[in-house]
Amino acid sequence: MKKLISLSKIGGLISMFIVAMSLPAHSQMSMQDAIDLALKNNNAIKAAQKSLVAKQEHVSTAWGNYAPTLSLEASYTHINEEMKIDLNPIRTAMIQLHTKGFLNSANLENVMKTGKPFTPEQSAFVQKMIEAELQDKLPSFESKVKDQNFPSGKLTLVQPIFTGGKVLAGINAAKALEEVEKAKLSNQENKTINEVVNAYLTVQLAEENLKVRRDVYDGILKHQQRAERVYNEGMITNNDKLRADVALSEAERNLKEAEDKLNLARIALASILDVDVQKVSNLSDKLEYKDVRISLDQCIEEAKLNNTNLMQLRSSLNALRQKLNAKEAEYYPTVYGFGFYNLFKTYLSIIDPEWGVGVGLKYELFSGLKTKNEADATTAEIEALELTMKDIERKIELLVRSQYLNMNLSKDSYKKLDKTKEQARENLRLNTKRFEEGIGTSFDVLDSQLALEGVLLKSISYLNDYYQNISNLYLTTGASDRYMDVISK
Repeated sequence: MKKLISLSKIGGLISMFIVAMSLPAHSQMSMQDAIDLALKNNNAIKAAQKSLVAKQEHVSTAWGNYAPTLSLEASYTHINEEMKIDLNPIRTAMIQLHTKGFLNSANLENVMKTGKPFTPEQSAFVQKMIEAELQDKLPSFESKVKDQNFPSGKLTLVQPIFTGGKVLAGINAAKALEEVEKAKLSNQENKTINEVVNAYLTVQLAEENLKVRRDVYDGILKHQQRAERVYNEGMITNNDKLRADVALSEAERNLKEAEDKLNLARIALASILDVDVQKVSNLSDKLEYKDVRISLDQCIEEAKLNNTNLMQLRSSLNALRQKLNAKEAEYYPTVYGFGFYNLFKTYLSIIDPEWGVGVGLKYELFSGLKTKNEADATTAEIEALELTMKDIERKIELLVRSQYLNMNLSKDSYKKLDKTKEQARENLRLNTKRFEEGIGTSFDVLDSQLALEGVLLKSISYLNDYYQNISNLYLTTGASDRYMDVISK
């Protein structure tokens, strides 16, 4: 067993040495490096950035409602027949009227010359002559209005003059929705930083746990080798030797479990960073205690002001208020100026203008109380959101107090273990010496070794909780980016 254990240990050390030597010098990753990498690679952040760009374009679109709109309308039409205006009945009546007048004049002239009026035959002949002459001289009174096939095209310009505040409300609403997206982006960045910090701390915790487990394994291995030697010399019983063998087996199992947890923690961190696990196998920052001073009152104030969830709600509330303004603006008329120009002048009818300008007014007289009902509904939504925000502010203050308390509890628990760790180390040293001198038992050595292991693991756990509580506290206050500034002091 002794040879197997030694070979196993040597093999493990060789493997670790090969891996360490194969890592390039730049492969060390600090917590700040991990945060920067996550902010760069995180797909949720990229999606939030795209959403923000979309909302910014909506703001530009809303401003565009102040500008005039120029539209082109073109078509080609085929109708069943040409459109005409037929005034020939008027022509016929005119010919008849003039024929009668000319005939009377000719008849009067004949009376003056001959003393006799026209005979019926003469009158009929003269009338035909006059009608024929008038038919030749008067053109047809039929006019073509539209061809059977014709194109049409028109440019139309419309300029809003007065909208009752709808355009301004639309701009402000678009800006409010842009602020919502900014808050969402900030929230995602804060969550990502917090997630990276906690994952990085978990790897540090696993590394420290592995060191403790390895030191315990080495200590129990040395004790097992001593116990086997003194057993062979007949100085201890078989029960003491078996106790050392069982403790070594348990330490070996704990060491393997610690290695697996470290690998799992590295995989989790690599997944968050979207990199290969080899990139996070050599962290430069170590889990060391730093006394961080944070003001509770300042945290509560910052959380109420900068908490990203509250920021989203405030922006949403502003958007609802602008929506209400837009609804109330519908009680006012819309005034606009307009102008048009027909492109195909050749095909215009005699009643179609070539161009025109004017001023228009649009006012909805009755909409079934739709505007009032929608305004009342929006008002109710605003009131509900205001009450929700007050409740969330209260809960956030409670959360900040809880996280602040947990942070201090973890810090106090960690600091209080300093003396316990020294006592546990001294106890192990004394029991080991007593065993070596033959006046102590194997059980005392193993018991003190496991007691020291428990204290060290608990100390590391408290330290990890301390930093994670700080990170969670800054997440709640909406300032996760300040974590590294505080820790680096």
